[in-house]
Amino acid sequence: MGSASSLMVRILPIYRAQGHPWWTWIFREKDTHSLIPPAWQEQLTPREAQIIECVLQRWNNEQISWHLGCAQGIVKKHLQRVLAKLGIDDRPSLVFLASLYQRG
Repeated sequence: MGSASSLMVRILPIYRAQGHPWWTWIFREKDTHSLIPPAWQEQLTPREAQIIECVLQRWNNEQISWHLGCAQGIVKKHLQRVLAKLGIDDRPSLVFLASLYQRG
């Protein structure tokens, strides 16, 4: 997943020609801050990072599996591996610890 991004669009009038305004569209992609603490990102595979980003947005396994196009069992297995890698007991603890990073 890497870093998330969002698209910002501005529509500005540039001038009037024969009573009709002309407009310009300005598109800009903006990187958004990852929800995953950097120390965790170093330990995760790209797929594990995708799943954790979804978990940290409070998605359930069904939503994550639909979004990523994989079975719920795969999501559950990846989540179990991540928790083991990071030494975290459960999903609520993962969300809590990541929220501490967001505040800091």
